[in-house]
Amino acid sequence: MNDAQVRGNDAGSVNYLDATDDDLPGALSPRLQYKVTGNAVSVHIVLAEGDDTVAEDTVTAGTGDTPALAKTLALKIVSMAVAAKPH
Repeated sequence: MNDAQVRGNDAGSVNYLDATDDDLPGALSPRLQYKVTGNAVSVHIVLAEGDDTVAEDTVTAGTGDTPALAKTLALKIVSMAVAAKPH
């Protein structure tokens, strides 16, 4: 992914940059931990700013549709970032 944005009324803007946290002080960084149990995957998302956790949530879905899970995770991370860094 080179660039991602959210557009719409009052949606804010979230950009993905291929850089490290050290390159962008104050940047939010998603950290994901996956756990697969049978046909379900649970993904714990931590949104961090440096060493500080600014938001966290868990998404659970089936393992059969990887593209749908990726889309769900991307949308969740964007909504968490917008909520954490209001414009």
